[in-house]
Amino acid sequence: MNLQKLFKSAGPYLLAIVIFIVISFIYFKPIMEGKELPQMDNIHAQGMAKELIDFEKNTGEVSMWTNSMFGGMPAYQIKGGPTYNIFSYMFYVARGAFLPYSTVSILFLYLLGFYVLLLSMKVDKWLSLFGAVAFALASYNIIIIGAGHITKAFAMGLMAPVVGGVLLTYRGKYVWGGLLTLIALGIQVATNHVQISFYLGLAVLVLIIVEFVYALREKTMDKFIKATSILAVAVILSVAPAITMLWTTYEYSKESIRGAAELSDSKGSKQTSGLNKDYALAWSYGKKETLTLMIPNAVGGASNQIGEDKDLIAQVDPQFQQVIAQQNQYWGDQPFTSGPVYVGAIICFLFILGFFYVNGAVKWWIVGATLLSVCLAWGKNLGWFTDLFFYYFPMYNKFRTVAMTLVIAGMTMPLLAILALMEVIRKPKIVKERQTEFFIALGLTAGVCLLFWLVPGIFSYLTGEELKAIEQAKIKDPNNALQYDAILKNLEAVRIMIFKSDAIRSFFYIILAAAAIWLYSRRVIGKYILISAVGLLMMIDLWQIDKRYLGDNQFSEKKVSKETFQPTKADQFMLKDTDPNFRVLNLSRNPFTEVNTSYFHKSLGGYHGAKLRRLQDAIDRYVTTDSMQSMLKQITAPAGPENHMAYQTFVNMMNTKYIVVNPEMPPHYNNFAMGNVWFVDTVVWAKNADAELKSIGEFNPAVVASIDEKFKPALADFKFPPRDSTNRRLAKLIEYKPNKLTYQFNCKHKQLAVFSEVFYDKGWTATINDKPVEIIRVNYLLRGLVIPEGPKLVVFKFEPKSYFMGQKITLVVDFLIVLLLLFVIVKMVIDTKKGIDSPFVCKCEPEEEELVEEHVAAPAAASASSNKKKKKK
Repeated sequence: MNLQKLFKSAGPYLLAIVIFIVISFIYFKPIMEGKELPQMDNIHAQGMAKELIDFEKNTGEVSMWTNSMFGGMPAYQIKGGPTYNIFSYMFYVARGAFLPYSTVSILFLYLLGFYVLLLSMKVDKWLSLFGAVAFALASYNIIIIGAGHITKAFAMGLMAPVVGGVLLTYRGKYVWGGLLTLIALGIQVATNHVQISFYLGLAVLVLIIVEFVYALREKTMDKFIKATSILAVAVILSVAPAITMLWTTYEYSKESIRGAAELSDSKGSKQTSGLNKDYALAWSYGKKETLTLMIPNAVGGASNQIGEDKDLIAQVDPQFQQVIAQQNQYWGDQPFTSGPVYVGAIICFLFILGFFYVNGAVKWWIVGATLLSVCLAWGKNLGWFTDLFFYYFPMYNKFRTVAMTLVIAGMTMPLLAILALMEVIRKPKIVKERQTEFFIALGLTAGVCLLFWLVPGIFSYLTGEELKAIEQAKIKDPNNALQYDAILKNLEAVRIMIFKSDAIRSFFYIILAAAAIWLYSRRVIGKYILISAVGLLMMIDLWQIDKRYLGDNQFSEKKVSKETFQPTKADQFMLKDTDPNFRVLNLSRNPFTEVNTSYFHKSLGGYHGAKLRRLQDAIDRYVTTDSMQSMLKQITAPAGPENHMAYQTFVNMMNTKYIVVNPEMPPHYNNFAMGNVWFVDTVVWAKNADAELKSIGEFNPAVVASIDEKFKPALADFKFPPRDSTNRRLAKLIEYKPNKLTYQFNCKHKQLAVFSEVFYDKGWTATINDKPVEIIRVNYLLRGLVIPEGPKLVVFKFEPKSYFMGQKITLVVDFLIVLLLLFVIVKMVIDTKKGIDSPFVCKCEPEEEELVEEHVAAPAAASASSNKKKKKK
């Protein structure tokens, strides 16, 4: 094939890529004006990773541990170290290396990934372009960009091409299907969002089951086994280079709140092997809320106050405007939300139409995967089904926010919708021949929207909490019961307006798209007019909704964005402290949902979805809301007792030196912080985790150590020496690094030392004068060592074997992948030169002509035949 032919065949696809880039830049046009998008999770990441970034910049070393949050934790899920994963470099290319990383690049990858999926299914290239736009602009895909869920967004964008590779393989395109699966899945896993990869696996599992059933029915098990074997090899090769990330994450997950609990629950029985069920299912999508797939404001949209919409609040009775303005616009089942999962009204119509018009295994896979996605998203609202997965399906209880499973529907629904439109294009008569199904699809979408607009009272527009609050208010203040009822009535009226406006909006978009299809089936308009009309309608519909949740007004000047982490007066005071290793508890806000403190100091709090379970257990027990309020009252009391912190044993043993009450005032100095290391006089042996944790509040950890009985052998020959008040001065931290702590000791007797550092035996090692020693877990979550008498140098190092061994495995697998890719390229070149019909040759065949029965071809043929007859006469 010469270059001219190659360019001619590749031209439309290169043009599509250019169009995708243009669309991405247009949506994020403030980027081109020098502005940037403040993304909350991205900001959190900056705060969490500051210590790691500074350490790497100042020393050239990479630390896999940070002390900036929660007293210390592995850095695997905060900032990864250097990687040898070959797919990480491919990802750099696939997302468009020159595009702005956290905005434009994500939207571009959404578009490109779904475009590849549709092309792999032989969808018309121009229809594929519009299909890609419809997928990319689904509201959830855009909302998570605004929230800063960067790795999640990239992982979602790569789901589609993975499915494309799997489908190609099962269609008999073994080489190219296997390669696409290998590369797309390898990049997807490299983005490091295990939860999205897990949901992708669920979708593919449903696909494999459907293919298996069809293979049994059609007696093609040999082809199924061959395709599945190729895919199995592709999966192994794609996942293996990410072994470092996956191994360390798996290792850490068992010690985090996503792993099994050691503590008993309130009934005395063991808890689940994963997250707490209530925590995991808190963000469950409501059954009624599922209407947002078709009507964006079915339950109010985002958790904003009604008063933020001036046009809306203007419709309220003036005497109630102030009260109603403060109420939530969202009335769904989730605690709060940034916006709905809206795939598009037209997509919903075409999806149902596809159920009737599309045939084959792909349809049943899509329908099955979509239903699974929705049912799992309902979470606690479909308890029996959720329990089957939560308790019996591997890994499912490791993830929170079950509503996220709708990412599967976000991929499958546009796919079946585009396949339905392609079927109509190929066979225009199908609409006429099967118009009953056409009108059923129209009735289930446009008809339902119209019904909701006409009879909105079908639903309730008030939450249970709101009704309960009003009832309690009426009991306390019965004289104003009518006023409270009027407030509810006005609130309900406002929410009905919100719902009705989007219901009628979706109705009109569906009717317009259906009209275009109907006109095409009646030979009034042509194929490309149909594609353009429906494609533009989908784009305009979704674009308008997206701008509600990620509009130009959310961008800010870069200088404003950089002011996020500005040191307060309290920060400035603490930054003058030359002690290299102490902790801060910031009570001026919720210490466990902020990262500003972590940006400047080593915080006892922080923000992360996978904290160490031991630390979370201690926080839940000893740093409750009540205890924080108690600390605040004591600290701020005009003549508070000097020992008001003496009983905050957990806070003290974590060496919490400063407590911030007012960020614009100097912090409170905690006289009872125990320092980096201290010696204890006695041990209380704990029979289990419950007793070990409980003892922290029962004894003074400055003199008593609570230790699990399993560590008894480590102290078998140890005897406590007489108490010596000078002992504390005999231990000193002389060098601090996040991944290396060096202490100097000069004890008169053998001592049991307790360190204010989190115990984590999946990488921390200790040496005394260069000899390895066992680290003992003390007080449920701290480290302890037996220190011999005399001058000693104690060094703790964080060197996880899983990380370093994983890096070596990655290099080996990378080498195998490079060899495989080189082999395919060389074989393809050789076969092309020899003219061999080889599976290694990528054939750029022209697309098959669409079967447009009696639409273009038949009239043209009839006309030609008539002309021939006239000439003969």
